[in-house]
Amino acid sequence: MIGLWMLAATVFALLVGVAAMGAERLLRAAHRPTRAVWLGALGVAFAWPPMAWLFLTRPTRDNGGVHMGNVLPVTAPLADAPITLFDLLFQHIDVVLLAVWGVVSAVMLVQMARAVIVLHRIRHRAIRHTVDGDDVLVSDSLGPAVIGLRDMHIVIPAWLLDLDAPLRALVLRHEREHRLARDPWLVWLSVAATTIAPWNAGLWFITSRLRLAMEVDCDARTLLAVADRQRYAKLLLLIAQRGSSARFAPMLAHSRSQLARRITVMTSAPSRRPIAQALIAGAVAALALAAACSNRVSDNLMGPAPAAARQSTAPIVAEKPVSIPEGKPYFDFQVEKPAMMAPGSKGPMYPASLRAARVEGAVLAQFVVNTDGKVDMATFKVLRTADPLFAEAVRASLVEMQFMPAMVGGRAVKQLAQQPFQFSLGEDAAAAPVQPRVGSGSTLDQQAAIAPGAVGPVYPPTLRAAGVQGTVVAQVIINADGTADMSSLKVLRSADPLFTESVKTALAQMKFSPATVNGRAVRQLMQLPFEFSPQK
Repeated sequence: MIGLWMLAATVFALLVGVAAMGAERLLRAAHRPTRAVWLGALGVAFAWPPMAWLFLTRPTRDNGGVHMGNVLPVTAPLADAPITLFDLLFQHIDVVLLAVWGVVSAVMLVQMARAVIVLHRIRHRAIRHTVDGDDVLVSDSLGPAVIGLRDMHIVIPAWLLDLDAPLRALVLRHEREHRLARDPWLVWLSVAATTIAPWNAGLWFITSRLRLAMEVDCDARTLLAVADRQRYAKLLLLIAQRGSSARFAPMLAHSRSQLARRITVMTSAPSRRPIAQALIAGAVAALALAAACSNRVSDNLMGPAPAAARQSTAPIVAEKPVSIPEGKPYFDFQVEKPAMMAPGSKGPMYPASLRAARVEGAVLAQFVVNTDGKVDMATFKVLRTADPLFAEAVRASLVEMQFMPAMVGGRAVKQLAQQPFQFSLGEDAAAAPVQPRVGSGSTLDQQAAIAPGAVGPVYPPTLRAAGVQGTVVAQVIINADGTADMSSLKVLRSADPLFTESVKTALAQMKFSPATVNGRAVRQLMQLPFEFSPQK
């Protein structure tokens, strides 16, 4: 989920950057400053993705969610397959991405701290000097630049003092424009944004263009005092060759890679078709904004939808798997006919001490029913019990209990069964044995079934996009009111934790037709397979 959000945030920032480029062309055609456009683009691209995640929820859409119509026969062994390092990384991709994100941001934060220390040292070691009426700091390692946020100081290199007075005046005027526009604040805002989200290529693009816009705006205001643009361009080339640059301060020649663009902007002739270019730039900006706000991008920026809204609208049609490796016990959903208590079999006796104390409770037992209908007591296991005496009563009764074995292809097979037994003090409390009130025993008139119109789990978008498919086998007790008892849910097999969460969410909302005994609704244990397949 985090990986998909990061990708959507990057695409969103790139589209916002393209829109800002179109708006920049419009402003330059009107001879207006452009830094505000890129500052706004930085704010939107940086702030909107986390705000959308925190305060908005993904709308419900029929996106091909998995339903029981996609439940195919499970023919693979139930034993866990070997897990590779790639499997572990993929299953925990969000954790890996967050860890890498944290490490990179921490490294960049350390770089910011070092830059603050370096600029502080330069400021205190530089020599204060008055040049052409301006108070400046003369340094051997930095400049020309503006440093500081509260008290902004112009820093020039020592060799600049040897330039002719008109050239020095141009340099100082450019840096004064940076100080008047409070550009150091913009520089540190851009550095902070890329430090917090270093993976966002769109933010890096926007911050780079913001730095360029700052310099172009200052160039334009500086050139108001000089008519010789070629001379100013040569001065920029000189500063780029001899000056030292810093990422954390606005400078006359901050980046050699941007120098050609700045010279092109200041020396290019006016366009012969300004209206056509303005229309094209406006159209590009509008299309980019429309793409950034489209459902394909914006939906993936939002937080997860509520549990009730994450359901699919497709009908459910169950299918029974019928294949399993030879020699292993079958599950209930893998047989044509499940094991059932033989007519006349007696359930466990109510422990006398618990009956006298009027203690009620349930036992959930697991065991294998052999092909002869006998319980393999070596496989007996108590999964849940209200009291140890109840568990012992169940154990004692199973030794003598007779079942009709499960059938596959007309032959008897061993089946792993999970049978709940309910001990209740009803009107017939004085009767002999207490028969189990839930389960797949012979007392059932009707098995529990998925209600018509019920909806299944949604295919996790990240796994669907990656083409990952797999199976989840869930076991749950269906209550007499047709709801799933989520406290009894047990995942017997799952190909991915995201599949598991999707199934859990669906079962919490799914409706069933309850099992019945003598026309009365009762609880029943069910085992349900869900097959996630992108082709379905």
